[in-house]
This record gives sequence, C-alpha cells and structure tokens, in this order.
Amino acid sequence: MSTCNFSLPSTAPRHYTIGVNEELESWQFDDAIANVASDLAKIEPKIHYDDDGYHGRDVQRICRWDLPIYDKESKDWDRVSIYAIVESGYYQGAMFDIDLQEVEDIKLNKTLQNRVDKIKRQIEAVYARHTYQIVRVAVFSNGEGWYQPASDRSILKAVATGQVK
Repeated sequence: MSTCNFSLPSTAPRHYTIGVNEELESWQFDDAIANVASDLAKIEPKIHYDDDGYHGRDVQRICRWDLPIYDKESKDWDRVSIYAIVESGYYQGAMFDIDLQEVEDIKLNKTLQNRVDKIKRQIEAVYARHTYQIVRVAVFSNGEGWYQPASDRSILKAVATGQVK
C-alpha cells in the first residue's frame, strides 16, 4: 500500500521540503535543520530550543515560542506554545512545518491572534529561504500522493480556491 510522502497536514498552503528533489546525505539533513534553526532564532528573542527531541511519528521539534495568555476561569496566567517542527518523509526527504495545536485549542483575543499570525509568517519566510517548496495536488485511492513545485502559480491558485485539496 502506498501513502503520501508526508503524514502531517501542513499548516501552510505549501510543503517546505528538503531532500525531495535531490539525494542528501544525513549530514546535509543535519546542516539544513541547523541552518533553519539558526535563522529561526533571529525571529523572536523569547525562543526556546526543545530538548525533548522527537514528538510523534518522526517529528522533531526544532524551536518553540511561548505566548502568555490570561485564563479568565482560573484567573491566572498561562502560556501557549508555537513549535517549529521537521517531519521525516515516508519515501524521501523531510518537511518543515509549524505546530499550532496548543494555540488552536483555545480562543485567542485579537492581539494574541495577530501575534501568532506574525510569528507564523516569519517562520514561513525562514522556511522559504532554505527549502524546496511543493504542493500536494492529488491523493489517489490507494493513498499515494502527487506533488508539484509550488512555483507554479496556477497550482497555488487551485489549492487556494479549493479546486485541489
């Protein structure tokens, strides 16, 4: 049985990938991840590097941004985290993504939502500088995925309008 190359649904309209259009040695993967993490550290001074390593199926957390929130029920401050992650591909390569699960589980005020959106855009800009961008344009009945370069604007328009999922 075949499957799509990446198991996680991307939070962006495109997949930020390394090693899908070329063969990379393991040290090249490590260097690419280190280069991305280095640029991510410049986004926000409150960045944390995760030491817990892998999270889920072949998903490694690279960096984390903590945003303070006020919980009205407990009348206390809490935090939500945005994670920069990298997932190994099923067949080849790896994909950089953003884990917003903690943020999506709560209702954000407009100020905090704007801050989340700004951090997300900055992370995606870093990813765009270091990766090959692709879009999944089809999933076949056997589960296999078909990807195209995101540089083709007609494909991005089809994805944005819902013609391709």
